[in-house]
Amino acid sequence: MTISKTNKIKLELLAPARDFESGRLAILAGADAVYIGGPNFGARSAASNSWESITALIELAHKYYVKVYLAINTIFFNEEAAEVKEAIWHAYEIGIDALIIQDMGILELELPPLPVKLVRARGLGGGKVDAKQSDAGLEISVAASDRQQVDTIVALEFDGDVMKLPAQ
Repeated sequence: MTISKTNKIKLELLAPARDFESGRLAILAGADAVYIGGPNFGARSAASNSWESITALIELAHKYYVKVYLAINTIFFNEEAAEVKEAIWHAYEIGIDALIIQDMGILELELPPLPVKLVRARGLGGGKVDAKQSDAGLEISVAASDRQQVDTIVALEFDGDVMKLPAQ
């Protein structure tokens, strides 16, 4: 979901794709976008996928005008930064449409021109997105695991250039 300063809301049906088959079913069921974990750096180790499988999902999704996002939603160590950067560039080269991240350290890497969506997991962050993050072009999502009401999620507000997230 994207919220602008004029409060126009564009909803996007984003479905998880544990693997190619679940992604295929989500696409055929009408998802606007699916997200999938790559071989590394996804929060669900049981949902790691080969680059070949992700490429096949991208090809199928794009036939139906569906976007595919790569979830890099773990916190990584500094010594893993080069591997994270390489994975992101590979994803870009095979046609991934956006990244879903949790670790803000990714923004310090040299990234390809991809949209970046920040997942705010429970208990992380101070409840605000600062101007630096806003300037980075981040779209902010509240993770479904936060179990908040939909009307609360929609009630995000802007204070100048800062987007306030609902208090936990």
